[in-house]
Amino acid sequence: MNFKENKSKAIALAAIFSGLYAIARMIGVASVVSLESIVGFMSAALFGPVIAVVSSLCGALISMAFFPPDQPMFFWTTLIADVFTALIIAYGRLLAFPIEKKKLLSEKKARIFSESIFYSLSVSARYIFYQLSDIFALYVGWLSPVRSNTIGQQILVYGIENIIRAIIKVVFLPVCILFAELIRKNTQTIYFDIKEIQKANNMLE
Repeated sequence: MNFKENKSKAIALAAIFSGLYAIARMIGVASVVSLESIVGFMSAALFGPVIAVVSSLCGALISMAFFPPDQPMFFWTTLIADVFTALIIAYGRLLAFPIEKKKLLSEKKARIFSESIFYSLSVSARYIFYQLSDIFALYVGWLSPVRSNTIGQQILVYGIENIIRAIIKVVFLPVCILFAELIRKNTQTIYFDIKEIQKANNMLE
């Protein structure tokens, strides 16, 4: 599907995934992690960077309207993280094509391999970014250590929390793949933005 030729479908898809993304974020508000990474994976892997970025940004804004972040800086760090994690998965899936062409893996295995690798990288990048942002904010005074912690102790606390959240989200990977593959099977379409992928792939060659 070429989004430039079918804007109405692109807008509808963005709206649907924005709603799903917002719901997934709000489901996890009271828990250790939210579930938006599953929706983010599906939108990026199936529909590409345009739908993935738009839906993640809109979904995050909707969820934060209902559940504002504890600190003002978290508003911006969340949006930034949503954008680059969507882009990592959306562009990372292109790795499947050279793997398939070199006969290293079958089409499906190459797709799952590349999407799995870049999903894991996107999750890791997200929490590394959060950790670096927290460290910076602690040292400039935007965040204060909790209870009687020193800055060093609070950095360690944030680090442990971020590692735990990253591990849990990586564990979501089989669910991400399952949902994406079910959609592909039922729609008989591997990539909805296949024309855009072909253009990008030709530029890489």
